[in-house]
Amino acid sequence: MKHGFSPATRSPGQFVILPDWLTCLFTAALLCAVFLNEIIIYA
Repeated sequence: MKHGFSPATRSPGQFVILPDWLTCLFTAALLCAVFLNEIIIYA
């Protein structure tokens, strides 16, 4: 999933500041928070 060359983006430097591993880490943290929230609700 490479969206770095989209003409709709204002500055291509955003994809240099946010690498793929950081996006993956953010997604993993978000899923982890949702998973822990489900455990707290059903516990």
